Amino acid sequence: MNIKRLGIAIFPTPNDLVFRAAELKSHHAISHADTFVVASAMEYNATVVTGYSEFKQVETFVKILWI
Repeated sequence: MNIKRLGIAIFPTPNDLVFRAAELKSHHAISHADTFVVASAMEYNATVVTGYSEFKQVETFVKILWI
C-alpha cells in the first residue's frame, strides 16, 4: 500500500529535532518515541492528538487535542 494515499506525511529527522527530543526526555518522564512526537509538533507547529496522560506534563510546549 502506498503510504501517500493514506494522507500520512513523512518528515526528515534533522539533528536539531533529535537534540530537542533528547532534551525533552532528560526533563520529562515520557517515552522516547513520545519525545519525538512533541519535538516534531514543536518544529512543525502541529497539534498532538492523544489520549495518553503522560502528555499532560508537556502540554505547555505544544497544543494537544485530547481524545
